Amino acid sequence: MVSTIRQHVTRVSELQDYEVEANRFIKNHAETSSHSREDIKILWTYGSYSGCYSLWLGNDSARKVFTEEIGRLCPNEYNLHIWNRTVTSPKGVKSFDEFQEWDLIAGSPVTLKQFDFLKYGSEAETNIDSLVFVVHEK
Repeated sequence: MVSTIRQHVTRVSELQDYEVEANRFIKNHAETSSHSREDIKILWTYGSYSGCYSLWLGNDSARKVFTEEIGRLCPNEYNLHIWNRTVTSPKGVKSFDEFQEWDLIAGSPVTLKQFDFLKYGSEAETNIDSLVFVVHEK
């Protein structure tokens, strides 16, 4: 039991570190691009961690019945569904190729490479090996 608790504490700590690093990167990106943090539109995808991504992913399982509510909670953070290449946002579901309203894609470097999303912008590494951002070059 003690081993299980230690593993859980370690995992929670890793998630907290991930969230801190993601927020640091997003804040720095906002500042260098002369935007406020709230203006940055982020596509979170499989292999990434974000409270908003968790809500959008759960919404997929619930047949998208909570889209409006999640849209109010996460107005600029969306779900990039890598398998069918769609984006779920408060406006509904659109093909990724048609959805141009994004600044960053957040995800695992392995996953983003495997599904060929790194080509859509410049790859920006973080201090977390499992987190990379693709910066949309407009």
